[in-house]
Amino acid sequence: MTNETKNYDELKIFSEDLLYAIDENKTASILKRMFDGDPKNVNPLKEMPEPQMRLYGFSGAFKSAFFDTEEELIEYVKTHDTSFGDVCVIEFLGNVAGRSDVIREIYRGGKKVLYVACDEDGYGIYNHERSVYRGEFIWEYNHGNIREMYSAFRDRGITFENDVYAKIDERKQKIMQMCREKNLFNMGKK
Repeated sequence: MTNETKNYDELKIFSEDLLYAIDENKTASILKRMFDGDPKNVNPLKEMPEPQMRLYGFSGAFKSAFFDTEEELIEYVKTHDTSFGDVCVIEFLGNVAGRSDVIREIYRGGKKVLYVACDEDGYGIYNHERSVYRGEFIWEYNHGNIREMYSAFRDRGITFENDVYAKIDERKQKIMQMCREKNLFNMGKK
């Protein structure tokens, strides 16, 4: 046993948890450099546009609801179970960080998330930390959808540049129409 080992064993200055955390952090740093390269540490998102529309909402695990005013949200919160979610503000920003139709969600604790619809299966979330590290816009794909947010804005007059959900609905309507016309699955006239 060396003096360094003996001194450590005798003093027990650092907990095993701390030593493990340091080792994990080194591993994470090595992996980060492997995938993202050397840090640029430049924020590529220099300007945030003013919101074109702001809505007040409840974003829940099972249901979300959006309103024009805070008063409407207050009434909703008073009459609905809000155990599995939180109140928020959603804003339609338009073009941000190289994407169109971006929506920002702001939670009551101040956390802000930028979203964009990608396709039928998922949406993107802007990763600010990785964007600064790499010095370029980084959007990360997530499975699921943000249809309720898009619908809330569309229903109030926002026109999207690339309305992913409207295109999905239109495609499904065409398929249903074709099924009715060809009497597929007994959907046509009898």
